[in-house]
Amino acid sequence: MAKPATRNIKDFLFDSVEYFMTAFTPHATVRQGDMPNYNDIGPVIQTSEVLYFPIAHVPTRTVRTARY
Repeated sequence: MAKPATRNIKDFLFDSVEYFMTAFTPHATVRQGDMPNYNDIGPVIQTSEVLYFPIAHVPTRTVRTARY
């Protein structure tokens, strides 16, 4: 039986890719150097753009309330 695959996903929100690189780069060697202690896959860094569309007014009758 094969070992189960492991994944570790982290979400970080930065104002720009440049801000992310400024924060990540000084610590990259330490963080990525520790990864082989936990798995045998290489790191993947994915960036996405978060779009924000403010809504000025939403009439109350169109808002759905979840009931638990």
